Amino acid sequence: MDHQQQTNPDTTNELLTLLSDEYRRATIAYFRDSSESVSSLEDIADELCEEDQSEADRIAVQLHHSILPRLADSGVVNYDTKTNTAQYRGHSELEAMLDGIQHASQ
Repeated sequence: MDHQQQTNPDTTNELLTLLSDEYRRATIAYFRDSSESVSSLEDIADELCEEDQSEADRIAVQLHHSILPRLADSGVVNYDTKTNTAQYRGHSELEAMLDGIQHASQ
């Protein structure tokens, strides 16, 4: 993402809390690695699921009710519940922490 916007939360603890959930980490990684800054809930769920369609459906419910609203509350994404689309706003500190977590888990 070319333009990185610094957003709240700006504390290390809040950033780590955002990254404590595997699906929030995967959602951030999905947007960071994508050429698109806006994506549908369905596309995100399909990308995050590792198994069959029932897994994607379960993830879509979590995305809608928990993951995307939490990321939106923190200013990382804009989430439109009417169209079920999310726009990634970028967060360089969060992405750097995510990179560290991913590197450590390899």
